[in-house]
Parts: sequence; C-alpha cells; structure tokens
Amino acid sequence: MRMHKKILAGLLSGLLLIGSCLPAAASREADPQIETLYQDALSAMKEKGVPDSFPDGPFLTEAVLNREQGAVITASLILGKEAETPFGDSAPFADVSADRWSAPYIAWCRDRGILLGYGDGCFHPEDPLTGDQFAKMLLCALGTARDGKYADSGDAWAEAVRTDAALQGLYDGDTSMAGSVPLTGGQAALMAYNALSLQSPAAPEEKQAKRKLIIDTDTGADDASALILAAKDDSVDILGVTTLVGNVNLEQSTQNALMALEVAGSGAPVYKGAEKTYGGRGIEAFSVFGMDGMGDADLIHPTGKVQEEDAISFIINTVRENPGEVELVVLGPATNIALAMKEAPEVMKQVKMIWSMGTAGLGPGNASPVAEFNVYGDAEAYRVMLDFGVPVTIVGLDVCGGDAMWTSEQFDMLEGTNEAGRFVSKSFEKIRAFYASNGSADATMNCDSVAMMCVLDPGFVKSSIRAHGSCITEEGETYAQVIFYQEGFNYDVVENDFLYNVTLVSDVKEGLYFSNYRKTILK
Repeated sequence: MRMHKKILAGLLSGLLLIGSCLPAAASREADPQIETLYQDALSAMKEKGVPDSFPDGPFLTEAVLNREQGAVITASLILGKEAETPFGDSAPFADVSADRWSAPYIAWCRDRGILLGYGDGCFHPEDPLTGDQFAKMLLCALGTARDGKYADSGDAWAEAVRTDAALQGLYDGDTSMAGSVPLTGGQAALMAYNALSLQSPAAPEEKQAKRKLIIDTDTGADDASALILAAKDDSVDILGVTTLVGNVNLEQSTQNALMALEVAGSGAPVYKGAEKTYGGRGIEAFSVFGMDGMGDADLIHPTGKVQEEDAISFIINTVRENPGEVELVVLGPATNIALAMKEAPEVMKQVKMIWSMGTAGLGPGNASPVAEFNVYGDAEAYRVMLDFGVPVTIVGLDVCGGDAMWTSEQFDMLEGTNEAGRFVSKSFEKIRAFYASNGSADATMNCDSVAMMCVLDPGFVKSSIRAHGSCITEEGETYAQVIFYQEGFNYDVVENDFLYNVTLVSDVKEGLYFSNYRKTILK
C-alpha cells in the first residue's frame, strides 16, 4: 500500500494542478467566511495526505474540477481506509483508456458500483464535475447507497442524491454545493472533508485504546452540549462526570448533567462536588442560560441517579486506579480539581493532562474586562491547578468568536437532526436572547464545545503557544485575570524565566466547528 500511496500522492498532485488550470466558476462572489471554510477543509485534507500546493503554485479553491478528478478523490478517500484494496487495471469506459492517468481509480470505482457512466458506455472524464455527481460518488463510496439506487432517468436520481447528501451532512458549510452547477475546488474539498469525517478512521485492528476522561462541569447549556459531544465520540471513555456550582446551583448542575448524558445515550456516572470555593466561600450561581441553566425549556427530567460517592473522592480514586491515563476536562470553575490536589497531591500528580475551558486567552474577558467566568468563579482554585505541575492545555474565550459562533440558521439545523440536536438548540434559547440584547443578534458563542472539540480532535487546533500562566487572586479590578508569559518572548522589564506550565490554544479551525459538531452528535 505504500507504493499505492506514493502513486496516489502523485496523481492527486496532478489532479489538483489540472484543477487549478481550469476556468473559475462564473458568478460566485467571494465570501470570506466560506473561503475560511474551504481553506480549513483543504488543511484537513492535507493532514490526511492530500497535497494542497504544487511546485508552480497553490491549488486554487475557485477552480472548477472535472469528473475524472472527482472519481480520483472519491477513490482516494476509500483507499486511505482500505489499505489492501487493489486498483483497477482495465479500461473502465469507452472514452477512458487503460493507460489514462486516472483509469486505475475510475476502474476501481466502477468495479465497486460507485460509478456506472452514461448510457453510451462513456464516462466523459473531462466534463465539469457537478455537485450532484460528486455527492453521488461519495454516497456510493461511503456505502450509503450503491449507484443503482440513483440509476433512474430524468431528474429523479438527482433529487434522491440531494436528499441523502443533506441527511449525511455532505453539504454542511455550503448548501450551494447541492445541484447541477459545476463544483469548485474549494467546494469539492469541503464535500470530501464532510464525507471523510463520516468514515471510521482506521481498521479495527488499528484502533487505539480509548482515552480516559473525567469531565468536570457546572452544567449550563454550553457544558451540556460539550457533554453530548464527548458522549457521542467513540474515541473516548467517560469514566465519570463531576459537578459543582457555577452556572446553576449544585443540584441543578447535577440534574442537567444527568439529562445531557441520557439524551446522548451515555451511562457515564455522575458525582456531586463542591458547593463552596477552594477557600470556603459560598458560591452564588449565575446564569445567562435561564434559571435552570438550560433555556428554561422544560428539558430536564432525567431518569438516572447521582452516585453516592462525592466528586473529590471519585477523582482521586479513579486517578489512583489509572495512573498516567486519566485526562481531566474542566468546563467550569476549577474547585473540584484543586480540592482533589489538596487532599491527595501525590495521586493527582499522576493525572495525564488537564484541559481547561477558561481564561480570556489573549483577548478580553466576559466576567470583567480582563477575567473569564470560570476563573472568576474561583480564582484561588484556578491558581492551584496552574501551579500544581500537571500539564494544562487552555482554551480561552478568544478562540470562540468569529466563525466559531453559531448562527440562527445553524441552530435551526440542529433542530432538524435528532433528539440530541433539538435538546442543544432549545437549551440555548435564553443565551441567544442575551447575545441579542448585547448587539449580537445572530451569533452565539459555545465555548465549552469548542474546548471539547480541541480535546477530541487534535487536528481541530490550528496553533498553540507555550506560556507561563499566572492567575491573579488579589481582590480588585484584575481579580481572576490570567496573565500569559509567552515562551521565547523577551519582555522589556520582566525577566521571562518562568516554568512554562500551560499550552494555550491560539487558533482553531473555526469554519469546521459547527459541521464537525453536527456530524458527531448524529452518531
């Protein structure tokens, strides 16, 4: 298969190079948000071994592709998964000779019912590739339906393809890909990426052991959406969910977590944690998600029950039983984590990694001009967590804006997916109204799910920096601000000789965020 991959890389280079020479599709206005989406898709494809640049220049996202290029891309997606599958070795159609550069891939697709060609026995390889044609290839390649399902004459096959492709999420991010209009390189990359994300990433014998997570949450709607995302991901095992006060009181936080897991079909156990801060102060719950933290939409009626063991004991005991394997995902204040560190420091040194949705990153705060809500809820605990010595990766507010914010159209799409999608959409009704009152009528942050996606998919992170994170715990205007001293940066006055205790995520693939979220919860 290594030889096949080298051949494939060469052919795909040629494919994309030819695509860059074809005329651009007419009358398509440049949209910066869509272009970001295309570039993110191309980047993701590159990570899978598909080149996005050539000796004489880059692949042009606005260039029109042809039918043989679509067939090669389709075959490459499956060949990446089925490593032992041989190429075709015959002349697949009357107008595709055996020595044509694309013939092995076209023959491979034909032999598997992915392609049938036209009634005249030809394939017309140089004709422009339409959205309907490419969607049909991908659907057949994914096993959703072989070409025979779409063999009807007239427009019936195209209507069936569009229906199935929409259900599978192939049009996510750009609905203009549906139809008989020629497909651009950017659109083909996005549709192929959407298809690729539906496949299992490896053969069964290649699958790695599931990562072990404990998710700590003050469960509001954003936390619940992140819990559902993790519960639907096959690569992780949620050992338990621990709750605390933050968005809502402890009892409501626990009930919300139980309900979110139930909606996701997860039986992960839930444990109650802290009602007071690390220093012993009472915590006053505050929520922009409604009184119940879930949009006040009468969503919370769990049948599951909370565990008798408390959250702190559960965290300590689980880490002790799984030394060096447990990753803590902290979606709320760090109180439970800091208390476990105080009670059993030697055990907690064996935590593999801490992931935190917290801090303002390198931007402004939301609890105050400089502080983020989760850190503000218990800055003392956050400082303990940062200074403890276990690796911490932080996803701050600054990477949750822009194209990562969800629009009304996207919430409507969630409504039409399944029970989990409807649950998430309805739970955000209050926070969407809050954003509208602040002048953001059609864009809402969901930071906890951005953080969870960073946990679940390392490829979602575009860039990160190493830094020393210092949390301000003195009362005053800067309380709960986290200052990041970046590794390798020479400050004019302050000596930058710190222990670099933090990896700060500085950019993510915003354009793919919603699409990836929707696909995962459809599982």
